[in-house]
Amino acid sequence: MGLSVVVAGSSGFLGQSLLAALRERGHSVTTLVRRSAHEGESQWDPQAGTVDSALVQGADVVVNLAGAPLIGNPHSKKWAREVRSSRVGTTSLLARTIAEAEQPPALVNASGVAWYGDHGPAELTESSDTRGHALLTTVCREWEGAARPAVEAGARVVLLRTAPVQDRSNPPLQAQRLQFTAGLGGRIGSGAQHYPLISLRDWVGAVVFLIEHPSAAGPVNLCAPRTPTNAEFTQALARLVHRPALVPVPSLAVKVAAGPMAPEVLGSLNLRPQVLLDLGYSFADPDVDTVLATGLGVSLALRSSQRPATSRNDSRRVLAPSRGSSTLPAGPTASAPESRSVTTSTSVRSVRRRSSTASTCMLIPRTRRPRAVHRRSIAASRCPAVEPGV
Repeated sequence: MGLSVVVAGSSGFLGQSLLAALRERGHSVTTLVRRSAHEGESQWDPQAGTVDSALVQGADVVVNLAGAPLIGNPHSKKWAREVRSSRVGTTSLLARTIAEAEQPPALVNASGVAWYGDHGPAELTESSDTRGHALLTTVCREWEGAARPAVEAGARVVLLRTAPVQDRSNPPLQAQRLQFTAGLGGRIGSGAQHYPLISLRDWVGAVVFLIEHPSAAGPVNLCAPRTPTNAEFTQALARLVHRPALVPVPSLAVKVAAGPMAPEVLGSLNLRPQVLLDLGYSFADPDVDTVLATGLGVSLALRSSQRPATSRNDSRRVLAPSRGSSTLPAGPTASAPESRSVTTSTSVRSVRRRSSTASTCMLIPRTRRPRAVHRRSIAASRCPAVEPGV
């Protein structure tokens, strides 16, 4: 039997992909929108604190992906306030509304891997601590804290600590593909920092899995099981676009351009999705090669002669599923506890064509830089991969 699902923040790249997958699975979905509502929608105003309480409290699951876009001037205090308030405010309103229900629905709420802060090479799971006071690290702490009323009321609350989602139709990979194809790719800083990432189909599959799983709760890392370093990411992307990666971005340039966001770019997060693995979720794209190949829509069966100078010999090659592949791994329902695969014939492909680029984990500083492409090279920071409010 399908679930009744209410979704906030559904207008962006990830939100549209998730909506299509949920509807294909037979769930009844209502979206929260700020404009006048149409069929299948309900109007809300997070700033005014208004939402249809009966709708939210009567749902089986409430999904919150809302938040202001992360493209902006990192030196702007106004931008930083909007990033924080748009996430904390929407989460707080929904959590309080859920807490007032006689039988609270589940809350599946966006968050980001920035919650952990820089941990160097140490492997991190959901039980690891949070460190530092970088901008997005503090935002994520407040963001997750805003969900406390729902937790205290006994609701099942899942916190989606999302790594940058890699797909060529959306940042950060959209800009990085152009940069690397132009021959202007290179590592960021030393390149030794770990950079968690996830493919679009695994993000959608994992979120559907968590929505349907009756006991999944707490923080969940949405990232590939094997986290690459920035240098490994750079080498993999260069191989796949058949270009060398010989234009590194110095740490000093990152600190000047990114300002308070620099720790997000230069910090290291060696993450492991331990909760998803323990629950039985099966990743379609478990490492940087398969994640990028799927995101770019290319095959990993590359001839050694096609590899750029920066690549290392690596005979451990597998064929990535093609971009047209529609199989999304998803999880068990209450009536079917075993892991399953979800087939969505058109959802992800159609969403890619019509998705906006408002949601991003890439920072585009508004400072003058020597090359236009390099304005987009401070990419893929450990920021929350969420959608703008609708």
